[in-house]
Amino acid sequence: MSTGKFIFGFLVGAATGFAASAMVSDETKNELAKKGQDLKEKASDYATQASEQFSDYANQAKDKAEELKATSQDKFEDMKDKYDQSTDALKDQIKRRTNQNDNSEITDFDDIVIDGKQAFNEAKDSSKKMINDIDREIKK
Repeated sequence: MSTGKFIFGFLVGAATGFAASAMVSDETKNELAKKGQDLKEKASDYATQASEQFSDYANQAKDKAEELKATSQDKFEDMKDKYDQSTDALKDQIKRRTNQNDNSEITDFDDIVIDGKQAFNEAKDSSKKMINDIDREIKK
């Protein structure tokens, strides 16, 4: 574009802007400024309300997640205790039935307990990973 066309366009735009501002009275300008200020205040109020509402929802979600985490940890500990009690009781029953004080006849049982404990530890690790994932999501 040539410099002359640019200057011509600039002058036409400036003249149009000047003419438009001259046509609008000071009263109209004040009314428009007041309406603009009112809209700005309303927008600010809505933004504040939305922020407060979001904060409330986020806190509720965080509380619920922490509650679920605590509940799952309690249930996990209960399951672990029941597992330990059951294996101890089963081991005692086997000892009584074999009428032996040593573990020589129940070596297969020990393998089963070890396999069971391994499976339980894998479940425990998986549960801890899930709890950690929930924690990370809460903290975001």
